Formats: sequence, C-alpha cells, structure tokens
Amino acid sequence: MDLGSHFEDAISRGVPLYFVLELEITRNRWYWSNEHIAGRSVNYRLAYIPLTRQYRVSSGGNLHQNFSSLTDALRVMSRVGALPVADRGALKTGETYQVALRLGLDQLQLPKPLQVDALANRDWQMQAKVLRWQFTPTAAREFK
Repeated sequence: MDLGSHFEDAISRGVPLYFVLELEITRNRWYWSNEHIAGRSVNYRLAYIPLTRQYRVSSGGNLHQNFSSLTDALRVMSRVGALPVADRGALKTGETYQVALRLGLDQLQLPKPLQVDALANRDWQMQAKVLRWQFTPTAAREFK
C-alpha cells in the first residue's frame, strides 16, 4: 500500500490517520438482490510518535504495535489473517459465496480542517481497491 506524499507528510507532522478494513460475504439470488451473509469491519489508527521515532498501528482499543518504518506499519495493516467473520452455521456446504475486501481511509476521522481539504483536493483522495473472489465451502473433515 502506498499512501502518497500528502498522507506521509500529515503522519510525520503528528496527524493520526484512521483506516477501515471491511469484509463482506454475500450469496447471489436470482429473484432479488444479493443476500448478506456476514460482514466484519476493523478500524486501524496509524500515527507517528516523534519521541521514539516510531510508527504505531492501533487496532481496536487493545492492540498496539510499534514499527521503525512506515513501510513496515503499512505492511502489517494490509495483511489479514485469522479474522473471524461468520458463525460456523452461517455458511452452507456446496453453496457459492462472494467475498469483498476493502481497506480505505476513514476521512470522517481526519481533523476538521483536513476533512474540508480532503473533499476539495484530489491529492487527499485515496483510491481503495476492492478485492473480490468467490468460494464454495466443502464438508469439514474430522481429525482423529
């Protein structure tokens, strides 16, 4: 993920940036719009701490990780693993589901003067790409 010069400058000046990771699972229906099966969103806060010269990624209220470079901090935010999304019984074996995953800047969390600038200035627009794929759950195997 590449932030761009405006975002990197804002972080280096002490402005925290907030990101939202959104994941949604849907099922196609021929008679109506897609059925929402499950969804999850995770909020990240990215900030620079000048005293320690480190970048801090916070997720929720409990998890904080410090990094020596912005690249390392962004790499951790852009990787998702073991994220619980749906209950065990929500997905049916043999049916096909669509998944959409997006990581984007939460502009409403920016300080008010920057929110106005973000609306008017294209440099503040961050194009978040939506990753889409489909999958079909198979029967679970028991290990003995």
